[in-house]
Amino acid sequence: MVNVAVIKFFRTLLCLAFALGMTLAAGQAQAQDEASVELQPAEIIGEYAPGELLVKFKPGMPSNRIEETERDLGVYHLRTIPRIDVRLMGIPEGKSVPEMVDAFRKSPWVEYAEPNYRRYEVATTPNDTYFSSQWALSQASDHDIDAPEGWDITTGSASIIIAMIDTGIDYLHEEFSPGKLWINSATGKPGYDFGMSDDDVMHEPLSGSGHGTSTAGIAAAATNNSKGIAGVSWASVIMPLKVEDSSGYIYDSYIADAITFAVTNGAQIISMSLGGPSSSATLENACQYAWEHGKVIVVSSGNENTSVDYPARYPTTIAVGATNEIDNRIYPGNPGDDWGAGQGSNYGLELDVVAPGINIYTTDWSASGEGYDPGSYIATFGGTSASCPFVSGEAALLLAKDPSLSNQRVRSIIRSSAQDQVGEPSQDTPGFDIYYGYGRINLYNALSSPTKPDLTLTSSDITFSNNSPSPGETITISATIHNNGSVYDEINTTPFASVLTNTGYGYYVDAGQSIAQSFTATTDGYLAAVDLAMWDCGADSAYAQIEIQTDSGSKPSGTVISSTEERDWSSSSAWERVKFPDPAKITAGQKYWIVATCSHSNPNGYAWLFDDDSVYAGGGFSWRIGTGSWATESTTYDCQFKAYIYAYDTVVRFYDGDPDGGGTQIGSGQHLSPIAPSGAKTASVQWAAISGSHDIYVVVDPDNLIPESNETNNQAYKSLSVGPAEVISFTVTDYGSAGVQFGTPDPGIEDQPADQAPTQGAVTLTVGAETNVNCNIQIKGTDFTGAGTIAIGNAKWKKDNNVSGATAMSTTYITIDTSTAGVQKIINVWYWLTIPGGQTAGDYTSTFYYQAIKPP
Repeated sequence: MVNVAVIKFFRTLLCLAFALGMTLAAGQAQAQDEASVELQPAEIIGEYAPGELLVKFKPGMPSNRIEETERDLGVYHLRTIPRIDVRLMGIPEGKSVPEMVDAFRKSPWVEYAEPNYRRYEVATTPNDTYFSSQWALSQASDHDIDAPEGWDITTGSASIIIAMIDTGIDYLHEEFSPGKLWINSATGKPGYDFGMSDDDVMHEPLSGSGHGTSTAGIAAAATNNSKGIAGVSWASVIMPLKVEDSSGYIYDSYIADAITFAVTNGAQIISMSLGGPSSSATLENACQYAWEHGKVIVVSSGNENTSVDYPARYPTTIAVGATNEIDNRIYPGNPGDDWGAGQGSNYGLELDVVAPGINIYTTDWSASGEGYDPGSYIATFGGTSASCPFVSGEAALLLAKDPSLSNQRVRSIIRSSAQDQVGEPSQDTPGFDIYYGYGRINLYNALSSPTKPDLTLTSSDITFSNNSPSPGETITISATIHNNGSVYDEINTTPFASVLTNTGYGYYVDAGQSIAQSFTATTDGYLAAVDLAMWDCGADSAYAQIEIQTDSGSKPSGTVISSTEERDWSSSSAWERVKFPDPAKITAGQKYWIVATCSHSNPNGYAWLFDDDSVYAGGGFSWRIGTGSWATESTTYDCQFKAYIYAYDTVVRFYDGDPDGGGTQIGSGQHLSPIAPSGAKTASVQWAAISGSHDIYVVVDPDNLIPESNETNNQAYKSLSVGPAEVISFTVTDYGSAGVQFGTPDPGIEDQPADQAPTQGAVTLTVGAETNVNCNIQIKGTDFTGAGTIAIGNAKWKKDNNVSGATAMSTTYITIDTSTAGVQKIINVWYWLTIPGGQTAGDYTSTFYYQAIKPP
């Protein structure tokens, strides 16, 4: 039975945005577009435990306030899921689950409340013939995962524990001999049974399938033991965590308990061949907890031939789809085998990879009358349930090879090493696609890939825009950085800017409308992804377009600095991650905007949850209709978001001279987004050339923040000779060739600026024998402190001796054309010195010097 409830929402009136100078008619017309309506209750999809709900109170809530709320609503506390502080509640008789969910959501003390959703085994009834060899591991036509080739590198380690959160396991099976299963020290038995709250993970009488036994065998059955099958990771230890009760039901509370148990008891990998259509804050919370503690979470995508299930849809997981013996995604009517009518491998933007998922030969319940088949093995296990443990085993092999790998790095290697374009060309398109993700997994590719990046450059990677510059000439210095190692595109798990709380309301992003949320960057780097709390308000397939724009006057500028990504949210409010393949380069202290636009014609587009209580520091909210003007940034509303940068920022610095020997840094450090394996990216700076010989050094990752396989090849240099410049002969009149001393006013000065002190001078330069050339005149000098060059704005020049109409010298050099016949070659330069407060002209003893040189 499916219970459905509707959760109210509204759109906030933005009448104040129209209060300035608008006619009543215009105000009424626009108010209809921007009118806020009461928030519709989020649709509850799927089955859930009757009489139960999951509630999380806001952090820091005192226990007496929690107990008071529970008493007022008539519920009773069953237990608390540890580590994530979610309370399982029993509801009073006569009350429905949707009714109580709505009641809790109205409480200002509650972070969220939701049903205790039921999940399902993601398996398909076996329907194919016995297959004597495990085609998924090795197949003549090579639609397999290249397991034997990978085993040449490693067969796994007993130090790696895979938590199989499933229906239990037959721990008497010959493939799970002593030492193969993790033993719970508190009970002396394998794992734990959260479905029955006891210590026996063997199947209860009513469960009747070998699902958990089958998935465990794929991941890590005992191998090379002269019997049975081969598991992907031969030596890994299995932690069986049963989440099925005596009725054969799997609930979110069981799963969340099992996840946190796996984390606290040392499992490195969590494998879940289960899922359902409903988002659960409790499951998301548990997965986030596991991810933040470094665990690799692998989940099957689902078998309904629709969007990816939960919890596979969460950004903390690796979502796995299924392929058949000819590498086609499994769905009805594909050119190869399928699971039957109405069943297919789920797909979507959240999908990471695919793996074999039909006719899989694996372990089955060995007791008489139990399991799928009469014997101890099954040749026809299938579904994304089968695909998931292949990836869990792959993760175990990667960690066996390099235990220092982070969960993000494991996921990145699994993605980048997958074989692309192995399936139907219409679905398996180049690069990432929604049907195959990054491709079908390949153990050999993954295990032979470097596990760390190796950023390097040589002298030949450094180039100059001019290899023979003159002194003072501005040139571009470029350096190409290569990555000879693995991918390192991990995203920081902690957002650097976010709005996480809301009052339960949302603002529409209707057809043709745009909504924007601003934030101020707290660090330099590349914005890799944003999480947005939105939902689809219509029944159609409307989608939102998300991008990052710069700021202009506290409004989106229209300048897009990221790729524009499309996303179709579910019909109930949910967090979804939008990752930018072309990330936005951000600078600390600068304001940016997350812009969401609904381009669909349906008027019921999207709603973006917002907070109207405490606005995020440095952020705010704006909106517009069509291509009209953006509204003034709100100081009242904030849309919910989380913004993330890459964990590793590729910094490149340039130096004039050896940085370890006192070399001078050129410009500021340059930032590059992560460089793909075997890829390269270029960084550049501008430099005003200085006369002499120079060794230009380039250093990548100068602070050693990126863990690399080789830290010794991050630096190179290239020599460059500058000048000297050819000096044009000239004479200096009025004050002598030694220079012009301050404090000697020119009695002939005209039109002296009123804001300048009367300390000035003038000099006349006469070009000598050179003809048919331009000449640059450079003014140099230091002020009385010796701190630097006098402001160039205090000098003017002209080709005659009248300062009236003279041109201000706005650059270091001025170019005078002396090549035209009949043009006077005498240049007059006037200067003024602004006396700082408390100083007099007598305090200035330095000299201005003049030199004319040929331009570059």
